[in-house]
Amino acid sequence: MVANITTFNVPSLTRPEAVEAVFNSVRPMPGVTDVTINLPVRLVNVEYDPTATNADALKDAIERAGYRVQRYSDGRR
Repeated sequence: MVANITTFNVPSLTRPEAVEAVFNSVRPMPGVTDVTINLPVRLVNVEYDPTATNADALKDAIERAGYRVQRYSDGRR
């Protein structure tokens, strides 16, 4: 399996509670294998199986948790 890694810039990610909310909205999604959040730079990295989900669905999950995604980049590993 080739995993995708997408990095989301989330400017409103400023508090530990936000980290928990974003993590809990993305991690249970089908195909997600890893979520790392860098609070000081407000970035969320998600590794996932592209046959099970996609970057748009992950973005939607972050925004449903109440945090606007400013932009994101998609990469492959």
